[in-house]
Amino acid sequence: MPWFRKKKGKIEPVRDSERVVRTENVFVRCEECGEHLYKKELEDALQVCVHCDYHFRIGAYDRLEK
Repeated sequence: MPWFRKKKGKIEPVRDSERVVRTENVFVRCEECGEHLYKKELEDALQVCVHCDYHFRIGAYDRLEK
């Protein structure tokens, strides 16, 4: 006799409106080598790819801020 009984519930499908993409705007693809980079890691490296040393474009306000 088992100590715990497993409840067999019916699995209901999730509607498309309830699905959420959690990795949106977290990764950036390098235009030169095609590697995926974390956006935070790219900002820490001053908009330079750590794999191929490609320099991403940076705006004037961002340049003055750093």
